[in-house]
Amino acid sequence: MNPDTPALLDRSFPLPIDVPFTRRDARAAGISDKLLHHLSHVGLLRRPVKGVYVAAQVPDSLALRCRLLRLVVPPGAFVCDRTAAWLHRGDAALAPNEHLEPPPVSCFLPSDRGRLRNPLASSGERAVVARDVMEVDGLLVTTPLRTALDLGRLQRT
Repeated sequence: MNPDTPALLDRSFPLPIDVPFTRRDARAAGISDKLLHHLSHVGLLRRPVKGVYVAAQVPDSLALRCRLLRLVVPPGAFVCDRTAAWLHRGDAALAPNEHLEPPPVSCFLPSDRGRLRNPLASSGERAVVARDVMEVDGLLVTTPLRTALDLGRLQRT
């Protein structure tokens, strides 16, 4: 792909433009980190989740947010905190300027299953009860009520 970019990504892009992809996917398709950065900088790609990209013309939706997160959240882990708020509410849940550099994904394994070690995730161990976790499009996530309570508990004053 030529670094002189069109107004929108088109079918000449080496990956499907309607599907989110990781940096690893991009590199496998021959897209350099330099080109990824350029396409993001000029607004042709969005990076709503650390390490995951999507064409700018793909509209935001709950299904898209789930697809983005499924690329980085390990099986059996649940999404929580600010990431869960974003999953439930989209950009309306972001802190000021948080869209400029996406924070690490907040996801945990249940406390009896150990800790996640993933450079894209902010994690640890957390005790949850079944009623505090729900499934959304194949992704485990804290319920809106549990998410709100966690955010209040974690809020810096």
